[in-house]
Amino acid sequence: MRHFFLAILTCLLSTHCVCAQHLMTKTDGDQTIAYIDNCKFNAEKNDRGIKNLTYDITALSSTDSVSVTTTIYSDKKFKPDSVVLMGAKKCAVEKVYIEPKGKKWVSRLRFYITMKEFESIAATSVAPEMAWYVGSDTVAFSIKPKDWEKQRATWQTAIDALDL
Repeated sequence: MRHFFLAILTCLLSTHCVCAQHLMTKTDGDQTIAYIDNCKFNAEKNDRGIKNLTYDITALSSTDSVSVTTTIYSDKKFKPDSVVLMGAKKCAVEKVYIEPKGKKWVSRLRFYITMKEFESIAATSVAPEMAWYVGSDTVAFSIKPKDWEKQRATWQTAIDALDL
């Protein structure tokens, strides 16, 4: 975990990064890091006052794990137990922080998927869905197909960079 953040910091401080609108990659020796930031899923109708979530992804070529970190603003405190992203296995949710911000709550949450799951999602043209579980309650999110086309291209570029 600490290595993800150190790798991101190294990439941000380096002048040898490849940067696109939502993607930053850096190769250092035999390891490549890909960082995708500020992408969005839209919330399905819910009673928690959640409209969307933003996410960032960190992937290292030297690991099989991909970190997905999200930020969700809600009217009520949102503390999910698990999440499923597009048919991947149900993942435990790490609560980075959950705190009030003005009249809203902000939840910064992280979960991990495998590189194989990341590649599988990026390979499909079907816009992914995400379901967050809070006990027996579910909050669902989706991406508009035209938005997924752009995000998918970013995911695929990241995978290509990791495959060097």
